[in-house]
Amino acid sequence: MAKRPGVREAKTTVQGVRETAAMAGKKRGSTKKPKTGGPGVSPNWAKLQQELQAVAPAGSRKPRKKQFTGANTERRSADHSSAATKSDAAPNRPRKTKRVADPKASAVRVLQGNNTVPSTPEELQARLTGHIAIDCEMVGVGEDGVRSMLARVSIVNYDGDVLYDAFVQPVERVTDYRTKWSGVRPRDLRPEVAKTFKEVQQEVSYIMKDRYVVGHALSNDFAALLIDHPRMLQRDTSRCAFLRRNSRPQKLRDLVKFHLGADIQGGEHSSIEDARATMALFRHVRVRWDKLLVKQVDRKREKRNKKQAARMQH
Repeated sequence: MAKRPGVREAKTTVQGVRETAAMAGKKRGSTKKPKTGGPGVSPNWAKLQQELQAVAPAGSRKPRKKQFTGANTERRSADHSSAATKSDAAPNRPRKTKRVADPKASAVRVLQGNNTVPSTPEELQARLTGHIAIDCEMVGVGEDGVRSMLARVSIVNYDGDVLYDAFVQPVERVTDYRTKWSGVRPRDLRPEVAKTFKEVQQEVSYIMKDRYVVGHALSNDFAALLIDHPRMLQRDTSRCAFLRRNSRPQKLRDLVKFHLGADIQGGEHSSIEDARATMALFRHVRVRWDKLLVKQVDRKREKRNKKQAARMQH
């Protein structure tokens, strides 16, 4: 077939299109747009320009905005719907208000704590609180049973729940069980029932460590256990100024009756009941007692500072 005169033959093969596209990519910095038609342009050349624009390099095109489709769209819609649900439900949710419990009523409830002794260390850890109450029962040893020896130890937490309760094997012959006051009988101190003194001492020390210990006449309990405890962590109800009457220490039974209106020690004494009673008394006057202790500490600090200042002057 004869070629038309004056018309350049265009490259229509795929290889020619690619070469031409590469050459056009080198010149993409120019701002002039290629002519796509007009007078004096060959139809074949116009067609080739359209094909070059269709296969132009990616860098010569403007980036498209990211479109969220499929899973992304579903995720965004789910998030918006959940956020709207929360915002709609929040105003209708009632606010919880803190109720200030009556100190006397909450203290009396301590007398009705849980009597079950924790059977595992995990259960014991779950019941431990910052304040615990302890009470010990004694039996008489020696001639006429005058000397006292530890026979039972009971510890309760801040709510009156039992943390520890154990009978102790005597290291001397018991001459007076004092059952009327201690509630201890010979069968309670048998080796198959009671623990050794060393075991009880170690277990009680572990529970008391770094905790406030509440009790009535704590010096007697610590002496029977042969345990020392920091003075700042002791709360002795027999020495509390708010619990004394006529500036004299009172019996635990009388204090509970006067301040809480409850009766204890109706028959044989129970160390669990007495420990709960001391915790109930402590909770009844705790706020005033803590304020008084803070004032005493501040007063001692002021005296110490004055003495140090006087020494520096001399």
